[in-house]
Amino acid sequence: MYTHLSYDETELLQLSSQGEEQAFIRLLQMHKHKVYSFLATLTGFEPLTEKLMRQLILQLWQQRENLVQVADFDQHLFETICTIILPGLKKPHDKSSAIEKEQMERLVQKRFADTDAPEEKDQLQQFIHTTGHATAMHTILAPVWSQYTATLFIAEPLWKTLIAEIPDEENPLARKSGGKGLFGWLGRR
Repeated sequence: MYTHLSYDETELLQLSSQGEEQAFIRLLQMHKHKVYSFLATLTGFEPLTEKLMRQLILQLWQQRENLVQVADFDQHLFETICTIILPGLKKPHDKSSAIEKEQMERLVQKRFADTDAPEEKDQLQQFIHTTGHATAMHTILAPVWSQYTATLFIAEPLWKTLIAEIPDEENPLARKSGGKGLFGWLGRR
């Protein structure tokens, strides 16, 4: 059982892969502001950012057995984010032309500089969700992620809500935190 606030990422990855929820939460806490800030900057829409954070946390938790094999958790986070926001990575895709890649790169640079117009934001969203452009977008976002530092901070109440949604594996239909949590939320729909 995880009982201390370790900052050793390797230990946290190992414990998380064994199902230790507190180690998993601590591991995520070490990266939460960067992830939230990156997604918020990319989407520009808070509800979508929250939805993506939920998907990320749930996907990481569902695949936690594999965390023990992760050498670089920061890179693993980026790859997981990309599989969520770039659905084309999961499907066969066409190669984009150099012009399209150049246009995507310009849009990404402008988006992270926060100087783009609403129509450019819409265009970036189209590229993100277009299957044929997923690989090029992943390639463009990789250096942005590796150099990215948090510019926004996730609010503590939102963070607590997100981690309360980690499913209880012993009783997946149980409502955690007084009726909250992913399965409790789904049960109310």
